[in-house]
Amino acid sequence: MKDFEELVDQHDHDHDHDHDDFELQEVELVDEDGTVTVFVIDDWFEFEGNQYAVLVNNEEDDAVLFRVEEEGEEMNFLTPDEDEFDRAAQYYEELE
Repeated sequence: MKDFEELVDQHDHDHDHDHDDFELQEVELVDEDGTVTVFVIDDWFEFEGNQYAVLVNNEEDDAVLFRVEEEGEEMNFLTPDEDEFDRAAQYYEELE
């Protein structure tokens, strides 16, 4: 799996080409009940020294924000606490 920097850098360029063959990156997350939900990675950003991913559940048209921590070759998608979520979400909205 690509690390965070590679994922961020893959679109850090002028867009003088199309992305017709661009493959969506999906992740499967398992909740506390064991239910698996597939999300599409919509965006990545860095804030306060942490890496974040905006994931979209296409079935429910929901977007969620996770803090991403790398552990070896694995990426862990962690739910930020309410205060961290509010700060990161506000920062992300300002990027748009």
